[in-house]
Amino acid sequence: MTPLHGQKSLMDKLRQIDYLGNLLLSPRMVAVLWGLIFGGNRYPWSSFRIAVPLVLGILGWISFYIQQRFTRHQSVLTRLFTNWASAIAFFLTISSSILTQSLALDH
Repeated sequence: MTPLHGQKSLMDKLRQIDYLGNLLLSPRMVAVLWGLIFGGNRYPWSSFRIAVPLVLGILGWISFYIQQRFTRHQSVLTRLFTNWASAIAFFLTISSSILTQSLALDH
């Protein structure tokens, strides 16, 4: 089946997926969320079981951001964070999500 004018074939779409970026981001997100969810509830915040996933997750986010700057097909457009309003909105969204999660787990 030939794609219509302007449409990409399935193989072209699969070539545009940032496999390395997704491989970097997914386990790092799980590590950070695991640390935030279990920190203070199941394990104390000072526990290595919380500190290690949080540190590795944050370092992974940094490596993901650096990788995104140099890849051809980005998973997350880094130019979105060059605008101060977008960067602040992202920070506020993450902060409110963490706060909501921590309040929900305290009860």
